[in-house]
Amino acid sequence: MYLEKFEPIKELTLDVIEGLKIHITHGSLKTYAAMKELRKVDGTDSVPTLYYVYEYLGTLKRSVWTVHALSCDISRYLLVHSIKDTDNG
Repeated sequence: MYLEKFEPIKELTLDVIEGLKIHITHGSLKTYAAMKELRKVDGTDSVPTLYYVYEYLGTLKRSVWTVHALSCDISRYLLVHSIKDTDNG
């Protein structure tokens, strides 16, 4: 997923999920974002914590924001929503 301008994602959709770059550790995210602008947006009820990296993509020949997440944040988000669905169901 590529964003032309920095605008935090407000809803987790299939397009967002398919476009996420998921990292196993915070270290791998920091290594990926080395020498690039990195912004963290804390999670809400609608989306997990996401990280945005501003980078130049040669294939697009321009700079864009790419969207990243940590696997532990995704797991936590899914677990919380699973419990909420069970409690309400």
